[in-house]
Amino acid sequence: MFGSVSRRDRIFRKLADARKHASPAERDQAADGRDFEFDDGDGVPVYFDRGNRIVSDDGLHVAYRAVTFRGELLWIVFTSGKPRGYHSDAGDPYDAFEECRQALIRRRQVEADWDEVRALAWKLRFGLARLEIRASDARSTPVSRSEMRYVMKRYGRPGGETISGFVLAWLMRFQPRLGFVLREAAVRQNVLEHGPAPSPDAVKVGT
Repeated sequence: MFGSVSRRDRIFRKLADARKHASPAERDQAADGRDFEFDDGDGVPVYFDRGNRIVSDDGLHVAYRAVTFRGELLWIVFTSGKPRGYHSDAGDPYDAFEECRQALIRRRQVEADWDEVRALAWKLRFGLARLEIRASDARSTPVSRSEMRYVMKRYGRPGGETISGFVLAWLMRFQPRLGFVLREAAVRQNVLEHGPAPSPDAVKVGT
């Protein structure tokens, strides 16, 4: 119990110290955690600081400073109308907003393939297909880098760079967004016929 409390105190301290414009006394007060909220909706358990937030210029996104249980600082971006936040390890909240926007675009681009992705996941879960997933398969998907690192470290093969399609397919039952990574790996290995989704730069936000 002591070890758990000690770790919590350390990550609370780190999150409080991320309030760059606060005085030392204000940071000490924040470290008690009264403004911190737990979230694990993106597959990575974090605490985020409701007292350290930035609103995007268009008012559609709010970024909160957050910290993982491993002590990694990130931004969790909530979008109007979306129940889950997007995790970004960008240092600047405005870069985190852009990552989140591009992730939403990519999500819309691949929705047409989703029935095939679900069918492939079913085959992988029951040993009717095989697939190797690389960490790099997440780079052009709506799955954040921090989320994929967490998945690889916890469930992947030694070295944290690959994970079996069997494991990822079962994880999809609890984290459906991992299907985007599965799709990229399937396209790369010619399991799905569809090519990569178009570059987000070629698509306007809101289309």
